Amino acid sequence: MSMTPKRRSDLEDAPETLKGLSNEERKIAVRKAVFTLADVQSHVRAKGVESFNFATTTAASDLRNELRWNLKDLCNFTCCLERIHYRYSEWCSGSGPGATVIYPSDVYYMGFSKVNGKEWQQQNPWNYFKFSFSEKNDTIEIFSIHPERLKKS
Repeated sequence: MSMTPKRRSDLEDAPETLKGLSNEERKIAVRKAVFTLADVQSHVRAKGVESFNFATTTAASDLRNELRWNLKDLCNFTCCLERIHYRYSEWCSGSGPGATVIYPSDVYYMGFSKVNGKEWQQQNPWNYFKFSFSEKNDTIEIFSIHPERLKKS
């Protein structure tokens, strides 16, 4: 029995637009995950590769080209995440025409061995994973999945 990931009840209202907001301004004020990780993982275990939707074309491309993963690898990665891997939450939206919905998203970092299908802390860099959940589509919306990138100074 899959739990539908529900956003936490004390979430602030989304900004009307993300245009012109800095990365810091897009952060969600209370530093705790929007979605309960166990519910997200339960959803992935129940629906498998059908649980994901790529909200950005970059995320789909990065999964294939930068990580050389398939959707099964993404399922394994998601199911290996732990609360300690959570970094922050922020508002984001998809790409492409008509992508106007602003989603609250959670960001996790974790090293992962796709060969062994489990966490691998020695991986360098770790993987950056930003996602939300669409109740309308019953899908985990993937905004970013790629090797962690160093901040440009």
